[in-house]
Amino acid sequence: MTAFNFVGNCSTVDWDTLIKDLENHVPRFRPPTNSNKNISKIEKLWNEVGYKGKLDGGTAEWQMYDAGKCFDESVVDTIIEFAEVPHYTYAWISKIMPGYCAPPHFDVMQSDKEIHRMHVYPVDAQMGHVFYVGDQYITDYKKGDVYVWTDSLAWHAGMNCGLTPKYTLNIY
Repeated sequence: MTAFNFVGNCSTVDWDTLIKDLENHVPRFRPPTNSNKNISKIEKLWNEVGYKGKLDGGTAEWQMYDAGKCFDESVVDTIIEFAEVPHYTYAWISKIMPGYCAPPHFDVMQSDKEIHRMHVYPVDAQMGHVFYVGDQYITDYKKGDVYVWTDSLAWHAGMNCGLTPKYTLNIY
């Protein structure tokens, strides 16, 4: 089974300005420190296999820029219209710095509507930028490429063993 489907390339968003404007905002950092007593089952699994958050001396860390707070939600509206998706619940841009990763995990979003999981690349792929959903990897994407997932709860991960920040627009 295919983990995701390529919808097309959305060139109507000014991706360069969007990414540049993120510098004016303070992101949320994930994951929390492993010393946090309220860690999730996924974070317990990470601990068991040796992943550690940056604050604990490890390489697991990503930044999250929320739609409506760090960038205009009209960007998301443009994407869901392009992909012919009826609605979304939540959207954010993740940023993984060189040498860091978002270890394998699945996201659980609460919604009273059907969830449509998507991701979009706001920059061209660079050497060392890797993303996978299930057993499918994406390494050669173009700025504006839009993908819709077949399972919104699929295990996925992102890593950056390159030299430039890796960005992904995530939409639920």
